[in-house]
Amino acid sequence: MNEIVMSEEATVEQSVQKALQLISAQRRTTLISYWGIGQLANNLNSIYGDGTVKKFAEGVSAQSGVDCSPSLIYRMRQFHTKYTDKEVATLADSKICWTQVVKLLPEAKDEVMRAVGQVADGALSPGDIVSTVQDAASNSLASDIPPDKIAREPSSDLDDTSGTQKSIERSVAQLIISSESLLGEMGTIVIVLDELQKLPAPQQRQHQESLKALVSAMSNLEESIRALQPKFSPYK
Repeated sequence: MNEIVMSEEATVEQSVQKALQLISAQRRTTLISYWGIGQLANNLNSIYGDGTVKKFAEGVSAQSGVDCSPSLIYRMRQFHTKYTDKEVATLADSKICWTQVVKLLPEAKDEVMRAVGQVADGALSPGDIVSTVQDAASNSLASDIPPDKIAREPSSDLDDTSGTQKSIERSVAQLIISSESLLGEMGTIVIVLDELQKLPAPQQRQHQESLKALVSAMSNLEESIRALQPKFSPYK
């Protein structure tokens, strides 16, 4: 009985590791593909302007079946503009996902690459990259505030309301970024699932665990999107 239990546990763990490899490969492909799409969009923008980029987004969406909105294309353009191809390869090696990349777009590239280096050294988990970089940015901003500004009463400064407004604007922007990123990753998973399901039945059976992992990932993304919906409904 113990041998059967151990065998089952070993099989499950082996399947988990295979699923993680697939997810890692999918994330790497997504980053490299999105960086390349951003390059195409930037080239079009430099020659023809934003109107053509919108047509480009519509064309990609129509012919790929993936919802590739102009705002998602804009994030890809930012990604291409901010990072070189070698830096993108380094990001991909760190197992960072597109959702994390989008959250890090406003942050300093040096801080991002420093955190990625910590992942490579084993000093940081890939899941902690965003919080580490954002904490570093917050500490840097706090250290730049003069002491007299910190001690000052909020009521004596009319500009304090602008800080609140900026905080709200940033929160809204982060919600939009989150929803777009989740949809982008969902579209990628749909493509991978479609390719796996086109395989002959014997090969599909070989990839059963991978299919289950992708379906589970899709379910998690759908739950994340549903969780965002109340935040986008200020008017009841």
